Amino acid sequence: MPATSKVYPRRLSKFSKRIDRRDLLILFVAHDISDGRADLIPQGTRSISRGAHQQQSLAQRVNRSHSTHSKLSRSKGQSFGAAACYNPPMTPEKILLHQVHPLKLAADVIAAVVSLYFFWQHQLVVGLVTHLVPPVVASAAVLHFADLSPYKNSRLGAYLERYMTLTVQAIRLAGDLITVIAAWYHSAAGIAAGVAVILAAWTYGLLPLRHS
Repeated sequence: MPATSKVYPRRLSKFSKRIDRRDLLILFVAHDISDGRADLIPQGTRSISRGAHQQQSLAQRVNRSHSTHSKLSRSKGQSFGAAACYNPPMTPEKILLHQVHPLKLAADVIAAVVSLYFFWQHQLVVGLVTHLVPPVVASAAVLHFADLSPYKNSRLGAYLERYMTLTVQAIRLAGDLITVIAAWYHSAAGIAAGVAVILAAWTYGLLPLRHS
């Protein structure tokens, strides 16, 4: 036992010396290569240093590719997030609900008032442009960019789905046409009648008879 116990420390010390010498040799070779004195290094040692440098360069390339992939993933995520901001395609429900959006209602009312003045003055082209273009632009903006989900889950949305049928919308259009013709013929009573038809089409579902 005592002889064996003396052998193991000697072997361990020799092994540690070999490891220390090899590490020092690799550090020395790397220092000489960085100083441009690679021709003074033995051929076998050069291969060891080249392998170490190749592994280091490979690790650097992997890190660069990983960072590039991360940037691409972030950019794709941002583009996906931007695309997700857009509303889904047009549906009959969405077309119905957009009619009560404040921007759409304001465009309809302002366009009607301004265009009726031009129809009263018999300026047909200007009257048609001011009567039709602003509501169309407002509808496109609301349908593409506005969030209509609050209206869907509200009492107003339920009212529209129940009472604002295609027939009622046609009645609203007829009332609008009545106001245009009345303005052309300078009939204030006709304009009032057309407005009354439009309001009746919007509010007929609120009558007590509708709830009986």
